[in-house]
Amino acid sequence: MTASVPPGCPPGGTDASHNFLLGGYCARLIENRLHWVRDETLGEDRCRVRTGEAPEILAGIRNAALWLMRASGLTHIVAALRRHAAKPLEALELVKNPTPS
Repeated sequence: MTASVPPGCPPGGTDASHNFLLGGYCARLIENRLHWVRDETLGEDRCRVRTGEAPEILAGIRNAALWLMRASGLTHIVAALRRHAAKPLEALELVKNPTPS
């Protein structure tokens, strides 16, 4: 999965320390955006699965679900989750054809 550079992250300069500092800042913005959606919207931190490979598998499923929704042009993830919960056939169609409709 690729992430776009968030607004407020200037292009890197030629100085290594400049790139390190801004790169760390931008990486935190990207990570915080992804983590917030996974935690608040998908409840990742509330998940009680803690043993074996299950937590990593569930994180992959969550990432795939987010990618499918974003790749199909959905920007309001909470609304999309509610709609797909109410209309599971639309969710299956999204899995079969993840392009904007």
